[in-house]
Amino acid sequence: MLLIESLPDELDHRCITLLHGKEKLFFDEVSAALYNYEIRKKDQKENRDVPAEALIARRRSQSRKKEKKGRSRSKGRPDKDECAFCHEKGHWKKDCPKL
Repeated sequence: MLLIESLPDELDHRCITLLHGKEKLFFDEVSAALYNYEIRKKDQKENRDVPAEALIARRRSQSRKKEKKGRSRSKGRPDKDECAFCHEKGHWKKDCPKL
């Protein structure tokens, strides 16, 4: 109990959680719980800046995609009376005499 009472106020909620429903509390349990809390707290602190960096990286990759985009390889739909195979007018690909 002395160990738990000597912890800073910011850990009060952790102490209450540890004590809930237990008659005895072992040093190893308290030690492991506090260690895990500190690790999670440290990870959260380090990861606060990650979303901003991720957004910047995403914006860069999107702008690079726009730079690479040019005209597509397909030339679009042919005219209504132009063959898609020989490009002569007057018939369709399915009726092309050159096939």
